[in-house]
Amino acid sequence: MNDKMKKFVIYARVSTEEQAAGDFSSIDVQIERCKYQLMASGHEVAWIAKDEGYSAKDLRRPALQSIRVTS
Repeated sequence: MNDKMKKFVIYARVSTEEQAAGDFSSIDVQIERCKYQLMASGHEVAWIAKDEGYSAKDLRRPALQSIRVTS
């Protein structure tokens, strides 16, 4: 395995503004859980993208569209 630490993008999304303001399923909770999992696995968070109030019905979401894959 490569000795270089892998970097990951966390993408978090909720469908409604009410969910974005909520406690249990909020974007902040999603992000914290992802960070914990990545760090526990020895990986690094390179960037965090989040879309609040965007449906999963289509891919036209600003933060999702801003994610670029590099090697």
